[in-house]
This record gives sequence, C-alpha cells and structure tokens, in this order.
Amino acid sequence: MHIQTRRRWENDGVQWWLVAILGGIWLLTVLVAAFATKGNNDFAYSRVAESAVLVHYANASVPETIADIASISDAGLSEALAELFDQSLVSEPIPDLSLPRWALAFHVLGDDERAEQALGQIDSGRGGRQAALVRSIISGEKPSGETRKWLRERIDDESWELPEWHYTAFVQNDEAVADWLVGRGTKLIRRGLAAHALMLFVGGAILISLIWFLVKRKSYPQRPYAFRLSGRWRVMHLLREFLFAEMIGGLLAFAFSFPAFLLGSADVGTVIAGATVMIVPPIWLIYRLTPGFRASLRLLGMRRPNWSGGALVRFGLCGIGGIAIVLTAITHFSASGGSLQDSLNPGALDRPLAVAWMFIVAVVLAPFSEEIVFRGFLFGGLARKWGVIGAAFASSLVFAAMHGYSLTGFLVVVVYGLVFCWLYQRSGSLWPGIVAHATINLVITAEVTGWHSLH
Repeated sequence: MHIQTRRRWENDGVQWWLVAILGGIWLLTVLVAAFATKGNNDFAYSRVAESAVLVHYANASVPETIADIASISDAGLSEALAELFDQSLVSEPIPDLSLPRWALAFHVLGDDERAEQALGQIDSGRGGRQAALVRSIISGEKPSGETRKWLRERIDDESWELPEWHYTAFVQNDEAVADWLVGRGTKLIRRGLAAHALMLFVGGAILISLIWFLVKRKSYPQRPYAFRLSGRWRVMHLLREFLFAEMIGGLLAFAFSFPAFLLGSADVGTVIAGATVMIVPPIWLIYRLTPGFRASLRLLGMRRPNWSGGALVRFGLCGIGGIAIVLTAITHFSASGGSLQDSLNPGALDRPLAVAWMFIVAVVLAPFSEEIVFRGFLFGGLARKWGVIGAAFASSLVFAAMHGYSLTGFLVVVVYGLVFCWLYQRSGSLWPGIVAHATINLVITAEVTGWHSLH
C-alpha cells in the first residue's frame, strides 16, 4: 500500500549535521538515564534476598510437590541464590549494602559457607550495624550494646529491614513480627504461583500457535509491510522527525510531571511522565509524516489488515516462540543472566498505584507506542533506503538503547526488536507485534511483581 505523506514539510532541507547533533543529544540523554539506573542495583539485589527469605518463612504451607516444581522449596531457593551469587563473583559484584541480606538468606536456607563468604566480601567499614547484626545471628552470639541500641532506633523509626525483622521475630521471639513475616511470604507465594500459572497458559498458547502456523502456513500469505515513504522524502527527514518526537516527548514529560514531584506526589508525577513519554512521540510522527490518523492506521496495517484477527493473534504468539529460542541461547552463552536492575525498580514495586501503573504502561501503552514508533515509522521508513535487514537492525539497536539496560538486557531487547520487525514485514500489520509485545510484558511484569513486590 502506498499512501502519499503530508506535503507541508516535504521540500524543507535537512542537513546531515543537524540530524547528527540531534542524535548526539538523544544518545546523551539515553546514557544519562542508563547511568542513573545503576543506583537500582542495591535495591534489586536486596529485594531478591528479601523475597527468598520471606518465601522461606511461608513455604511450609505449600505442598511439597508444588514447592519443588516452582523452585520455592528451601533447596530450590538456595540453588537459585547460589547461582546468582556465584555469577556475581565473575561479573557484577553484589553491592556492599545488600550483602548482609544475602548472608542472612544463605544462613536461613542452610548454606552457612556462602553466608560467611558474603560477609567476607563486605569492604571494611561499609557493612555497618546491619552486617554486625547478621554476624551475631549466624554466630549465635549476643549483639553488642551499640548494635542493640541501633536496632531499637530502627524499630522506633519504622525503617527496619530484613536482618532486623529476622532478629526481632526469631531471636527475640516476637510472635507478632513472625506472623507478619509469614503473612508477607504467603502473599508472595500466592502471587508468584499465579504468575507461574499465567506463564504456563501463555506457553501453551504459543505452542498451539506454532503448530497451527506450521500446519496452516498457506493461510498466512506473505504481505509486504505497509509503510512506504513518499519518493520525495529522504531518510534524513524521517530521522529528524523521530529524534524530535523522542526529545519533545521527554521535555513535555518533565514539564508536566515536575509540579507533581515538587508537591511531593511521586505517584502522580510518575503517571504523568510515563503517559506523556508514551503518547507524544507516535502522535508527533503521525502528524508530521502522514495525512492523518485514519491514513496512518491504514499504512501501518492496523485498519482493515490483510489477515483475520485470529491469524494476527496467532502469528504474534508465534513470534514469542522465536524470541524464547534465541533468548535461551543468549542466556546460555552469557557470563551472567543479566543485571537485576533491568527488571527490579524501587519506584515501581512497593506501592499499589505504582504496580497498577506499571501494568498499564507495560501491557497497554508501550506495545502500541513503541510498535508504532520503532517498527511502523523507523523500521518501515528506513527499509525503503537501507533494505529490510539493515532497517531491522538499525531500528532494533535504537529501540534497545532507549531502554538503558545492561549489556545482556540490551541484547535481549535487540532480539525483541528484530522479531517484531519480522512480524511486521511478514504480515503487513503492526497487530502481531503489538500482541507479542503486550504478552511478553504481561508475563514479565506479573513474574516481577508476583515474587518481588512487598506493597
């Protein structure tokens, strides 16, 4: 399908150096955002240890067979933590502030050798009172007077964390705190098992879709992707508008959300910023590069697509199967499973509104916004000049860079992008990519919040 693009800006000149400057500014903001997320490491590693211990407190109420299958028995939890801990010895060290919680987790799970190893990794003077408290728990000795005073202050300030919880509940025999911890662990298990059930259901749907596609592949005729730039447009026009869309979205997100943050409404500010970043870029590109909204839906294959709705959904699920195969290889050959900071965010796990908003962004806004921007416009626009393969890699690299993840996380998102490009190229519609994108995000978000949210 060839749809003439808006003519108002067709003949304005675009210098390569202007696009290079805009690209440099955009890349700088991406790097700054990625660097800022490095602070998530302490939270991410701490939360993994805390979640494991809380599940340990409550896993006695789960049938042994289910506990073994879900890897929430003490043996399964210990094995999972040990794998992460051993990976950290050769890749990304666990932050000092998290190590006391890891030492306590290994202790309660019966791995005192790694508990001592975790405490031994703490730099001198960095462990503080929490490390001293954990050492006393492991050794069975009474904490020093200063440590007990610090503990009372933490409890009074309601700023206590896992080591203080454990000491109060199981060393000082506070039944109320012990029941509270078991209750939290029970909630984690219930939510986590529900997330596992969702993952199994999605996995079954993917398998059925793969089989259906192989058997009925003739009913999935090859369709060229819909978007074609007008002959008068150049790649520089597309890149300029893409960069403008991303930067304007970021600036408006800051401008709209700043008053809320200034007034202390972090949740409201996060919602405003997230909605703006997701909504503005596709609207900008539709306005600048297409005759209008309806025309954009047609040229992106979202209005009156060539395939039936069921075929589009099944094809999207097939794409997830391909992603799973490639990611299995990446994980196998990677030195680590990826930085935990990629998936565990301190601002998104411990408040109900934040968790709800994370689901809305991941399952609704991101699939539509990112597929329109990165596959519809960026991939579709570049493909005419750079070819399908070149455009797929270019758009996927930009898509991955925008997320600001670790190296392994970056490679994972590149794979996502390549598969989403293939779904668009093969079907001529963005709908399969949107379905795959939303489904992946739903499963990942459910797993993360199910096992690690303590709100």
